[in-house]
Amino acid sequence: MAPADPHHLADHLHSGLVPSLGMLITHGWAVGLTALWLARGEAALWGLLRRLAIRLLVLWLPLLVTPFFTPPATTEPLILRSAVLRYVVSRRGPPRVVTA
Repeated sequence: MAPADPHHLADHLHSGLVPSLGMLITHGWAVGLTALWLARGEAALWGLLRRLAIRLLVLWLPLLVTPFFTPPATTEPLILRSAVLRYVVSRRGPPRVVTA
């Protein structure tokens, strides 16, 4: 490889192809911001994918565990009442007819 001719170097300096200080600072900021964006963006993406996987497991796991066919119930279903209203006597409506 031939050494660079000083005349060509001088032409290169005056042609405007040498970066100025402002361009170097701007490119430095761009590199720094891009690196931060990629680092935080990748962490955010993996966090989002983890949350999505957990929500999908919560939604789909009961469907995968329970069988699709359940045998019909032979006993009478229980009447569900809240604990607060368990001992409440309802006396609304017409009186019952009592035959002696």
